[in-house]
Amino acid sequence: MVRTIAAILAALLVASVSSATAVAADDTAPIITRTVTPPIGPNGWSTGPVNIRWDVRDPESPWTTTGCDARTFRSDTAGVSVTCRAQSAGGSASNGMVVRIDATPPRVTGAHPDRGPDANGWYNHPLRVHYAGQDALSGVASCAAVEYAGPDAEGASVSGTCVDIAGNVGGPAPFAFRYDATAPAILGHRMSRPPDFGGWYRRPVGIGFDAGDALSGGARCDDVLYSGPDGAAAAVVATCTDAAGNVATGPFQLAYDAHPPDVQVQAEPGHRMAVIRWSASADAECYVVRRQEVGRPRTKRTVYRGARRRLVDHGLRDGRRYRYAVTAIDAAAHRRTRTARVRPGRRLLSPRGGARVTRPPVLRWTRIPRTSYYNVQLFKGRTRVLSAWPERPFLAVPDAWTFGGQARRLEPGRYRWWVWPARGRPEARRYGRLIGRRTLVVEAG
Repeated sequence: MVRTIAAILAALLVASVSSATAVAADDTAPIITRTVTPPIGPNGWSTGPVNIRWDVRDPESPWTTTGCDARTFRSDTAGVSVTCRAQSAGGSASNGMVVRIDATPPRVTGAHPDRGPDANGWYNHPLRVHYAGQDALSGVASCAAVEYAGPDAEGASVSGTCVDIAGNVGGPAPFAFRYDATAPAILGHRMSRPPDFGGWYRRPVGIGFDAGDALSGGARCDDVLYSGPDGAAAAVVATCTDAAGNVATGPFQLAYDAHPPDVQVQAEPGHRMAVIRWSASADAECYVVRRQEVGRPRTKRTVYRGARRRLVDHGLRDGRRYRYAVTAIDAAAHRRTRTARVRPGRRLLSPRGGARVTRPPVLRWTRIPRTSYYNVQLFKGRTRVLSAWPERPFLAVPDAWTFGGQARRLEPGRYRWWVWPARGRPEARRYGRLIGRRTLVVEAG
C-alpha cells in the first residue's frame, strides 16, 4: 500500500514537472477559424439565414473560449456584431464579424418615361422608361431603364425591376402606354373644280387629300391651294397627320399653266411678198398668223395656221404697208400676240443711204421671188472693186478680198453699191431690173 501511494506521488510529480515545462514552451495564441454558411454576399449583405461556426485550436496548451458557440441568424438586421475569443498559455485571440441580413426585396415606386406622349397621349418614336424604387434596409443599388421601339399597340407596355444592395430584386412592375410609329396612308385627292382646258389648270386650284390610319386614327390632311409654278407635271406635296402625330407626305401631279407663251416677230419685205419669222417659248404648240393692210380693216384675214415658225407671204402689193399679227397658243389655250409691219417693194434695206461705218458692213435688200442669185457690185469712186453673186438677199463685205487679179481692202472712203436679181445659171447672165443703189462712207475705226 505504501509502495502504491509512493508511485502515485512520483507520477504526479513527473506530470507536474512536464506540465510546467509545456506551459513554459507555449508562446502562440490559439488559432480561430470561422465558417459562414452561406457565404456573405459581395456587398457584405446576406439575403437569408446565416449560420456561423467557430473552430479553435492550440496544440501547445489548453485554452478557454468566450462567444464561440455556433449561431444561426434568421431575421433582417442592419448589423449584428459577433466575436469568438480564446485564451491559452500562449496568449489570447479573437475573430469577429458583423452580420447584415436583408431578405426583403426593394419596392418599385414608379416608372418615368424620358418624355411625355408625342401627340394626344400617343408615343410615335422610341422612348426609354426609367424605374425608381425604395429599400428600407440595405438601400437601392439600381433600377432598370427599359427602351421601347415597337411594335405598334394601343396597349403597349414595358416591365422594370429594382435591385437593392443585398442583391434582392423587386418587381417587375409594368408601365402601359399607347404607341404608334406608323404614318397614315394617303388614300386619294379631291380637286376643287375641273380643269380649265384640255386637262390643264390655268388659275389657282384647291386640292384636298384623304388619308386613313389603322391604329391611332384621326388622320387629317392639309389642303393645298396650288398657284404655280407652271408645268405639265407640276409637283404638289400632300401632307397628312394621324392622331399620334405621325406625318405622311406623298407626291401629286397636275398640269398647270397660268401664263401665255412668249413670242417675238420679225418681218422682212420683198418684191410683192414678205417673209415673216417668229420665235416663241417652249410651251407654244401652234401659231395663227393674220394679215391686214394698214388703214383697211376689212382686209384682215388668216394667212397661216400651224406649228412652223416661218411664213413667206406672196401676192402683196409693193409700196403698201401690211400688219402681221402672230398669235402663239400653248396646250392650256393661252394666247399671246405680237405684231410686225412691213412694206413690200424692190429696194435696198441696210445700211441706209449715206451711212457711215467703221467696220465691214452687211448689205441687205428685199427678196425677189423666183430669183436664183443676186449680183452685188461695189465701187470706190469710179472704180469697181468688188462683184459678188450671193444666193440670199444679203452680203457681208469682207475686210480684204481679190478682184480683177488684184488684192483689195475695205479702205476708208466713199463707196457706192448696186444690186440686181438674176435667174438661171450665172453664165447665162439673165439679170432683172435693178433693185437699188446707195452710197456709204467707210471711216477709220
